[in-house]
Amino acid sequence: MRAVRPLNWTECGVEAQRWWETGPPGVDERRAVVIWLRDLGKVAWWIAEGERTLALGFVESLNPPSEELLEQARRSAAQRWWEIYT
Repeated sequence: MRAVRPLNWTECGVEAQRWWETGPPGVDERRAVVIWLRDLGKVAWWIAEGERTLALGFVESLNPPSEELLEQARRSAAQRWWEIYT
């Protein structure tokens, strides 16, 4: 397995909701987002370019996710990012 270069993540939030993203929303550049969807019991990640979704994935998390689980989701998004990019 090859090493995956990490992406630069920024933590964002509104009230009790937190998420992490690699770029600002509403731009045409590629960006990745990781968020815990409490009602679905999943930490979801996706990669988008403008309005188009390029990849989507998740890890199960019925309880608030640990930092390790969030990092797992960020690594999965980064791996897919570089697979798409190269």
